[in-house]
Formats: sequence, structure tokens, C-alpha cells
Amino acid sequence: MVKIKFMLFSILSLPYFCMAGECKTNICIFDNAIESYKNEDDRLNTEYKKVRAFLSDEKFLKVKEVQKLWIKYRDEKCSDAAYKPSDTGEESKINRALCLSHMSSARSIELRMIYDSDFRNSINYVYGSFLRAGFYGKQRKKTTLENEYIDNNCRSLDSVIEGFDKEFCKERMSTP
Repeated sequence: MVKIKFMLFSILSLPYFCMAGECKTNICIFDNAIESYKNEDDRLNTEYKKVRAFLSDEKFLKVKEVQKLWIKYRDEKCSDAAYKPSDTGEESKINRALCLSHMSSARSIELRMIYDSDFRNSINYVYGSFLRAGFYGKQRKKTTLENEYIDNNCRSLDSVIEGFDKEFCKERMSTP
């Protein structure tokens, strides 16, 4: 899943990283990473608003609960503790900003799947193709919060999307 998310993230984020090769300093790379995060956060907010307009109040409450859980998960995964300067030096700020950008991009994809069936079918097709071809690694250990987010997200999507396969969702989100 990480490979698929990375590929999707790379494709969707390409415009934001096109100038990264021009950078010669960590400050420049960090500025580009922050810009990427801001762009992904804006896209996430746009997707969230589209989902809000698409769903009934009752169904949206389920998505809102999962969004709060996702924020906790994102904050845990991209925390200062996870990217300590003592471990990676100046690059820790860059890695943290890229983590936030990646997490926002991945969540935008999950939200878009709610209202865009063609997009959802494409994501599921690509993921299924990767599974059938064996392009996935061994399962990695997940935190309790990550497991809780995955479970609640897939249950929420199942409750708001007719015919949604929550078991496939859990497999898709759990595969590295």
C-alpha cells in the first residue's frame, strides 16, 4: 500500500516538487516541502467541503468523526518525536513536512472516493492490479491509533457508499 500511495502521491504531487531539483540548500528544500504541504492541505480542505456538500448530515457526521481520528493519527505519525533532529539533523524538518504533505494527499484520496465513483473504481483497479502482480511488501507493524483509523475509516466509507467493500478497504489501507 505504501508503494501505491507513494506512486499516487508522486503523480499527484509532481507539480509541487518540480523545482526541488533546483534547490542546493536544505532551506530551499524545506521551503518546497512546506509549499507542498500547504497545497495538499488546501486540496484536503477542498475535498472535505465537497464531501460535506455530497452527504446528508447524518452520513457526514460519520466522516467527521473519522476526520478527527485521522488528525490524531497524522499528528502521531508526523510528530516532532518521529522526526527528531538528533536522528537526522536538518533533514528532520524536511521529512516532517513531507510526511504531513503525504498524509494530507492520502486523506484527500480517501475523501474523494466518497463522492467520485470513477475515481474510486480507478483506485481500486490500480490497487487490485498491484496485488495480483505481487507488488506489495510484508505487513508492517501498525500503531493502535493507525489500526483504529483504518477500521473506522473503512466502516465509515462502507456506511456512506453503496456497495463499498470494507474488507478490501482494510486490506488496501493496511498493505505497505
